[in-house]
Amino acid sequence: MLQRPIDEMRSDAGSVSPDSVIIARLSLDDLNQPSIVAYRNMLAAARPTSRWNAESRDEFLRLIGAADRDDDGVVRPTLAGLLMFGNDYDISRYLGGYLVDFRMYQGKDEWSERFVSGTGEWSGNLFDFFTEVNSRLFVKAPKPFRLDGAVRIDDNEFIKAERELVLNGIVHADHYLSTGVRVMLYPDRLVVENPGTFRIPISKAEDGGVSDPRNKNLMKMFRLIGLVENSGQDVKRIVDTCRELGIPDLVFREETDPSRVVNSMPIWDGIERAPPSDRERLVLDIISRGGTETTAEIASEIGLSQSTVSRAVRSLQDKGVLRREGGSRKGRWVVTGRP
Repeated sequence: MLQRPIDEMRSDAGSVSPDSVIIARLSLDDLNQPSIVAYRNMLAAARPTSRWNAESRDEFLRLIGAADRDDDGVVRPTLAGLLMFGNDYDISRYLGGYLVDFRMYQGKDEWSERFVSGTGEWSGNLFDFFTEVNSRLFVKAPKPFRLDGAVRIDDNEFIKAERELVLNGIVHADHYLSTGVRVMLYPDRLVVENPGTFRIPISKAEDGGVSDPRNKNLMKMFRLIGLVENSGQDVKRIVDTCRELGIPDLVFREETDPSRVVNSMPIWDGIERAPPSDRERLVLDIISRGGTETTAEIASEIGLSQSTVSRAVRSLQDKGVLRREGGSRKGRWVVTGRP
């Protein structure tokens, strides 16, 4: 069992991060050792002058927040260390609803590839989950890329935004809940779902500068290998990237029963377009709610003439961020990042 009661650590309030709790009945030998080695290699590549590279395994894990000393002075995994480097059968003993799930779809409903924790085919921990997802995101990358070992070369801003969206779901997830972290890669969008709720108003996250991670140690570990920052700019960078590339905005949605956050980001097709104007974004916002509105209805809602809305719609179609499915009377608008 956990050294401290789970209920005491569940609260998002306070200065103690929920992922700092010590796992009393596990030793560091119970963690997945290849995962630790892979992480250390990435940190050495990202920070070659760090003194931590020369530390023993136990001290290294303590320094990065993956381990801590218990009341008897024994260095044991923290919950962050278990999530990051454990094996899913151990993780599930402490977090009964733990799940990480990636699916790549060819169409709307048929997935062509899937890897999920609890199968015995891989460790099932968060570090290995991220590295596997990361390698598959680039299947949809609009420009060529190459890998130098574990290091990604020739990243572009869109690829970085995709990666940040996945990491955002991992480090902000409430892993005590049972809905799990899910990443779905569709032909036209990347969807990331994580259990929990927004910790800060989404408007503040979009403005940037406010950082309040639910799992501070997990964020630290990913930050050390150069993948996230704790400056509160992650959501802002993703939103800015979408706008600079002229694709629809990232869509945030908070759901209850079960409690989860759903983020959806359009896939960029590699075509650089002028971003939608403020007026066009007003039109997109209305259409994204349902898609069945006519230009007259949109014009009435935002207080513009129908001819102005029609010009905005045509411009959005030309930019490849809006298309019409079906006829003019019974059809619907679809917001998309593809022509």
